[in-house]
Amino acid sequence: MIEGTVPLTGRKRSTWWVDPGLVQPFTPSRWIAPPLLAANLLLALPDAWRPAFASGDRFEAIAGGLALGAVLTFVPRGVRAGGTGARRVVHIAAMATSMATLAMLARDAVQGFSEGYGGAAAPSAPVRGWAFFATYLFGSLVVGLVLDQVDRRRAREAQQARQLREARDAALRARLAPHFIFNALGTLQAQIEKDPAAATATADALARLFRQALAAAGRPTVPLREELDFVEAYLGIERSRLGHRLRVKIDVPEELEEIEIPPLSLQVLVENAIQHGVAPREDGGEIRVRARRSGYGENPGVVLSVDNPLAPASRPGTGNGLETLRGRLANPGDLTVSSSGGVFHAEFWWSAA
Repeated sequence: MIEGTVPLTGRKRSTWWVDPGLVQPFTPSRWIAPPLLAANLLLALPDAWRPAFASGDRFEAIAGGLALGAVLTFVPRGVRAGGTGARRVVHIAAMATSMATLAMLARDAVQGFSEGYGGAAAPSAPVRGWAFFATYLFGSLVVGLVLDQVDRRRAREAQQARQLREARDAALRARLAPHFIFNALGTLQAQIEKDPAAATATADALARLFRQALAAAGRPTVPLREELDFVEAYLGIERSRLGHRLRVKIDVPEELEEIEIPPLSLQVLVENAIQHGVAPREDGGEIRVRARRSGYGENPGVVLSVDNPLAPASRPGTGNGLETLRGRLANPGDLTVSSSGGVFHAEFWWSAA
C-alpha cells in the first residue's frame, strides 16, 4: 500500500443480519442415494426373502416415487453430483437400480392390466424369484456401466473446456499487464516533466506496483480484498499526478471482500475511468467504485462497477483494456457499459460459486 497519497473515503462497511453467502445449496443426492439403493434392492428381493414391511403396496408406491424422483432430478445433472470415490459408486448404483425399479414396476403394471383386461377376477401379484432378482441385478449393472461411461465422458469434456478456458485466460492476463504498464509509464513521464523530484518516489511506487501486477497476472483469481488494495495503490500514483482533481469513493461491503475475482479486472475499470473520464477534465472528477451481491442459491455472484464523469474532449482510447476484460469473463455480455446524465458507468458480473 502506498501511504499518504489518496485520501479515500474508505471502504464502506456493512453487515447483513443474514449473509446469503453462508447458505450453501443442499445436495440431497449424497444422503438419498444409500437409502434409495436399499429400498430398490428390498423391493426386488425374492418374495421369500423380502421383509414384511417391504411387501405391501404402500412400500412399493413409496419406493417407486423415490426412484422416479431420483431419475428425473439427478441423472440429468450427472452422477458426480453425488461425490467421488465410494460415494460416486453408491450414487451410480442408486440411479441404476432406480431405473431398473421403474422398469420392474412398469412391467408389473402392464401385467396386471393385461390380466384384468382378460377377464380375471383380480390381477394376481407378480411372483419374484431368484431368477428375476438376478435379471434385475444384471440390468442394473448394465445401466450403471452406461451411466459411468457417460459421466466420464462429461468429465473429460468439462476438463478440456476448463483447460481451454484457463489457457485463454492466461493469454489475456499476459496482454493485460503490458497494457497497464504502458499507461503507468505515461503517468510517470507526465510527472517527470512537471515535478522531477516527486517522480523519483513515483518510480519506486511504480516498481512495487509492477511486481504486484505481474504476480497477480499469474493467478487465475484473487480475493476482492487484494484487488482493492492494488486499486488503491494505483490510485495513489494517479493522485500524485492529478492532485485534488482526482476524487474517489469506494463502497464495498466487508462480507464481499473474500470473493475471488479475476486479477486486474477492477483495476481496468478504474484505469479506464481515470484516463478517459477524470484526466481530460480541467476540474477532474469523482470516481465511484462499488460492489454488490447479485444472485443467490446455486448461482451466486458479485457485480463490480465504476462510475466516472464524461469528458467531452476526451481522446478516444483503443478499447483494449475493456475488450481484454470482456474476453476473460465467462460470458462477454457480463461486462456492460452505459452513459447517462454526464456519467459513464461500467460494470461486470462474476460468479461467486
